[in-house]
Amino acid sequence: YEGSMADEAGRAAFAAWLTALLGDEVRGELKVIQAPGHRFMDHPLGHVSIINLASLRDLEQKIGRPLDPLRFRANLYVEGWEPWAEMDWVGRELMLGFARAKVFKPIVRCAATHVDPETAERDMDVVKALFDNYGHMFCGIYVHVTDTGQITVGDACTAPQTEPVR
Repeated sequence: YEGSMADEAGRAAFAAWLTALLGDEVRGELKVIQAPGHRFMDHPLGHVSIINLASLRDLEQKIGRPLDPLRFRANLYVEGWEPWAEMDWVGRELMLGFARAKVFKPIVRCAATHVDPETAERDMDVVKALFDNYGHMFCGIYVHVTDTGQITVGDACTAPQTEPVR
């Protein structure tokens, strides 16, 4: 599909393209609508979600099977942190490339993580695995961007100070 979602003709063209793509799976007419100011977010304030890939590898080791990081639907996936270090960072400032952010809270995981992103099948209980192995249901952190800036693949994501900023 190529077009603009900013006008009715573009939205109608996208709906037609999506209808053709879905084929027999479509149940009723598809209509793409505009909702200025509305966002689909896990948190009403629009925090950025970060997954520490070392934490996922630690969980994989405990459960004895691989975990696709896409199960966790994060905005950023980070390498280079110690496993689970992010759980102690509430209130801490992070540098994400050239942006600055403050850790808001750990992410409580839900049943959406039970679905394999490749097959769309529920194939494991990630929440139970977290609780059984760590005594909590957290995986990842939410951060609030305090100073905007560019971040690109490969940029450093660091926690410069040792004490949380309150």
